[in-house]
Amino acid sequence: MVSVVRTPEYHPTEPIEVAPRIWWVGATRTEEMFQCHAYLVEAGDQSVLIDPGSADMIDEVLAKVAAIIPIEQVRWVVCHHSDPDIAAGLPRLRELLTRPEVAVVTEWRAQTLLHHYQAGFPFHLIEEHDWQLPLDGDRVLRFVLTPYLHFPGAMCSWESSTGTLFSSDLFGGFTDGSRLFAEDADYFEALRPFHEHYMPSREILGAGLSRIQRQFSPIRMIAPQHGCIIPEPLVDEMFERLGQLECGIFLMAREDLDVARLLRVATAVRRLNDALVMAHDLPELAVIAQRVLPDILPVSDIEMFAETVEEGVLRFGPEDGFVGTPAPMPEASPTSLVLDVGGRGAPAVVHIGLTEAADITHEMTEMFFRLAPALRVALNRHLEQRHLAHEHDELQESARRDPLTGLLNRRALDHFARPDARFGVLMLDIDHFKQVNDVHGHQVGDVVLRDVAAACRAALRTSDLVFRFGGEEFVALLANADRAHTVAAAERVRAAVDALAFPTTGLDHVTISIGAAMHHSGQPVDEAIGDADRALYQAKNSGRDRVCAGWQ
Repeated sequence: MVSVVRTPEYHPTEPIEVAPRIWWVGATRTEEMFQCHAYLVEAGDQSVLIDPGSADMIDEVLAKVAAIIPIEQVRWVVCHHSDPDIAAGLPRLRELLTRPEVAVVTEWRAQTLLHHYQAGFPFHLIEEHDWQLPLDGDRVLRFVLTPYLHFPGAMCSWESSTGTLFSSDLFGGFTDGSRLFAEDADYFEALRPFHEHYMPSREILGAGLSRIQRQFSPIRMIAPQHGCIIPEPLVDEMFERLGQLECGIFLMAREDLDVARLLRVATAVRRLNDALVMAHDLPELAVIAQRVLPDILPVSDIEMFAETVEEGVLRFGPEDGFVGTPAPMPEASPTSLVLDVGGRGAPAVVHIGLTEAADITHEMTEMFFRLAPALRVALNRHLEQRHLAHEHDELQESARRDPLTGLLNRRALDHFARPDARFGVLMLDIDHFKQVNDVHGHQVGDVVLRDVAAACRAALRTSDLVFRFGGEEFVALLANADRAHTVAAAERVRAAVDALAFPTTGLDHVTISIGAAMHHSGQPVDEAIGDADRALYQAKNSGRDRVCAGWQ
């Protein structure tokens, strides 16, 4: 037996232990760019030969195996798929592996083709054995199906004790045969053309890679059938970058502009359709469209306009997060597209700004036609949600408003009064209001309440808040006011009410009494209102139609 240890040096004529009891036993043809690797999992009389190789390399593989273990100890022959570079050496292998229990481990779709090599091995279908092959001790060789990468029944395997992924064609690369191990992240450039040619699409490739990562952990090394072995420091990066690679038909498109155009349109349609299904609302869909449409058009911006009954024309654009703001309907120009969104609901168009004039092909027109119904559903859903939100806001607002005066009510005071802010507080009361109701009637009393409320609002800043506190009492909160500003504002309010006239009611005029106080940051709001209330009583007791301050 030859004792071989792993070494950075690469000697194609000798087996190499790439991980504990995991051996590279492949063959290299340096005049080609296709390194073909076979591996031996050393496990006593349950040893496993993985992807043994073609007819012209099998003798070299077996010579390497014989340098490690007696050839009779090979119990299992794994064929991850059925291509000749993996399996054409099976008939020669059968001549040397004569134990009757030796079996080819594969999946049923590969078996239907492997049978034609007429090697005479029985088959061990891995799907019938829980996708795993027990070895010696606690070691297990586990399998996962990776369909269409690049064969319908293709699969990979993972050895549990070393975390070695035997990836078959996945992670394979075009290399010159001068090294066995990938040395740095630049090795991805050898993976790129291999996968662009042999794998059908990024979606299928990404799904297979995700399945491998879910099934096997940890993956400490990747041992592919072609190219270089990928050591642990490069594993995560190779998974990530490979998952982003366009491949399959996309490579052909580079040589055929018509195919490229059709593929871009088809991809845009698929991605937008997926977005229409998955997007929670119109803004989310619009953001996705901004990413997708530039693949087929020179897009500068995308907007949608809808003509609603409640709010008029609404523009949905990136500036407001596609929520919707009032704006005029746009007109078409040579560097824009205006596309109708049909169906029931608010009349709507999609406005696509272009960086330059562009021809709209039949395929693009068909794409927009097919997307319009789903877009209509998304728009109607968004407008309905907007309508419900407005109704909710109106209900919230009405619950905080006094229906007679339109002022905020006492309930709203608890919502707007901030204990951490400094502000002036005015407590106002209409003088002799009971007499107004008794002499002139409640209808005149209501007129007085409305006009006094309007005078208070007109005399104060827009940042100040006025509340109907109850009956003929009002409270005003004066933002960022000091004592002088608070007293001056109170005098303006008093004078504005004193100037009111009620010519059709028989009432000459009314006056108000006002108590002023200050709210300091951290003070309970009720305490400051109480100070203003006591100052109000002082104003009443001092003769009414005046302002009294609740501070010394």
